[in-house]
Amino acid sequence: MAYPPPGGAQNPGQYPPPAGPAWRPGQGGQFQWDNLPNKPVRDNPNAQPPPIQTPQIQPIPGYEAARGFGQFAPLPPPPPPPPPSGQPPPVHFEKVGQLNEEECRQAMLDFVSRNCCYGKKPAKEMTITQILSSTALHYTLESFCEKRSTGYQYEPYRGGVVDGPENGPPPGPWAMTCQPNKQFEDHEKMLEVPHTSTIKPCEHCSARGFIRCYRCDGIGSVICVICDGEGVSLEPTPEGNMVRRRCRFCGGDGKRSCSTCGGDGRVTCTTCRGFRNLRCYVMLTVTFINHLDDHIVERSDMPDELVRDVSGKVIFEQIMPQKVMPKKRAIGLIPEKGRSTRSRGRGRYISGGRYSLVKNEVEKKPVPSTDQVLWWPSVLMMWLI
Repeated sequence: MAYPPPGGAQNPGQYPPPAGPAWRPGQGGQFQWDNLPNKPVRDNPNAQPPPIQTPQIQPIPGYEAARGFGQFAPLPPPPPPPPPSGQPPPVHFEKVGQLNEEECRQAMLDFVSRNCCYGKKPAKEMTITQILSSTALHYTLESFCEKRSTGYQYEPYRGGVVDGPENGPPPGPWAMTCQPNKQFEDHEKMLEVPHTSTIKPCEHCSARGFIRCYRCDGIGSVICVICDGEGVSLEPTPEGNMVRRRCRFCGGDGKRSCSTCGGDGRVTCTTCRGFRNLRCYVMLTVTFINHLDDHIVERSDMPDELVRDVSGKVIFEQIMPQKVMPKKRAIGLIPEKGRSTRSRGRGRYISGGRYSLVKNEVEKKPVPSTDQVLWWPSVLMMWLI
């Protein structure tokens, strides 16, 4: 069931229906439920409200694949854009200087200071006979993608303008503009699709705003837990005897008012929150995902994991809508590995989403790949920074 839009309504001025105040316990006088139990039920403080009943909806053109309430169906990506034409923009690589003897010795002293059992004397007195610089290149490829999914949502209708299908066809899920909060970071955004709102009576409470109390089953009272419904209880006398007396907790009635509904037998509907009507609409979820691939080119025996974690100087960075590899002649050492990393990233990540931006970055790290030939006091050794 749904309220008709203005074009087919018998009373055009009644859409959307006016939203009155939400129902509250005790409002509207007594209400008699059908099939009430003949006597109060036992009290259950852990009783839970019944499952929420979601309204039935008609598919909206263009969003037939949208899933039910609280569920989101992933959307296939749009056709990829045509490849860029013309020459790629020029690239520029920054120069990085070499480490001198003073910087190398200071690096050794800093390392010794972080280890309590190491002495500083060798680092201060050893003779540095030769510095062999071997630059490491850390190539990083970040693919910033987005995925989209749609699903129906609802909320209590508290009044106000309703942007429904009568205002025009809704935009396609990939036609809606959604800018990321920050580039190259994982996050998620949710947008309501325009022209998809409809007002529906709440089916959970039959548009009453209340449901039967789940603790007392609508009676308004429960069996007294002290006298177990007998109305009398055993109490000790000053002489130590046990006598039957009227229960002081229920006044001898054997029942007490339900603490959940306050004796009314009704509680506020958990679906519409007492407002009787629901506003249903399509929600678009945009998930931004940043995929990272990297490759390290380094000639020394230093493990790649150590090179990956240290800082260096970015000598090239490029952000473009399409993937553009740095020129082969500019980096020299990266092309084969870099190209395989790039193709592997495209094949793995393009399914189910579309690229927003791609960032190529080359970081030159001379510091973690500097070999020193040392002499102290009569031992020839090599120190790797």
